[in-house]
Amino acid sequence: IFSAKIVCACCGGFFGSKVWHSASKYKRTIWQCNHKFSNGVKCETPHLYEDDIKKRFIEVCNQIATDRADFLTSCREIVILLSNTAALDRKIEAQYAHINELTVSMQEFIKENAMEAQDEDFYKVKMAEYNAKKADMEKVLHELLNKRAERLSRKELLEGLIRTMEHDGIVTDTFDGKLWLLLVEKATVGTDGKLTFTLRNGMEIEV
Repeated sequence: IFSAKIVCACCGGFFGSKVWHSASKYKRTIWQCNHKFSNGVKCETPHLYEDDIKKRFIEVCNQIATDRADFLTSCREIVILLSNTAALDRKIEAQYAHINELTVSMQEFIKENAMEAQDEDFYKVKMAEYNAKKADMEKVLHELLNKRAERLSRKELLEGLIRTMEHDGIVTDTFDGKLWLLLVEKATVGTDGKLTFTLRNGMEIEV
């Protein structure tokens, strides 16, 4: 559950897990930057023990619990904002229309060439232009669709967080894996070993 969540402040890469003393009673799981020793550059962020990450997350939960109502209010406000995809939907619809118009133009050009053969080089250049333009348009469309999907995915995560916090409250004495997944966007490790938790509602808490 910590994978792709813990970020190195030095290089922006993710932390990965490693097991120390795996065959002894001193076995411990640590997390360190995956690029710590790559490319001849050593990231200055320290490794973290898994138990320490859990303890720090419990501290975050304790801070949120002191003002749970305001935290939930901010989450609900963001859900309302994320729910409004009208502007994105209009851009997506317009992009589909542009692609359809270009496709019609391509088909007409191919039809004209079939009826009266044009210069072969001109035909190839023109088709290459059409295909390049279409590829660019489809790339923009793909980015817009991804942006909409990410927006709705974040909305669903926030809604799940709200339901969990309303129904179960916030566990402040033990590590709650479900709450970690719902609550934490990322946790950035500084060179001083501090963790800055970025939460789903945009709040940042350093511990």
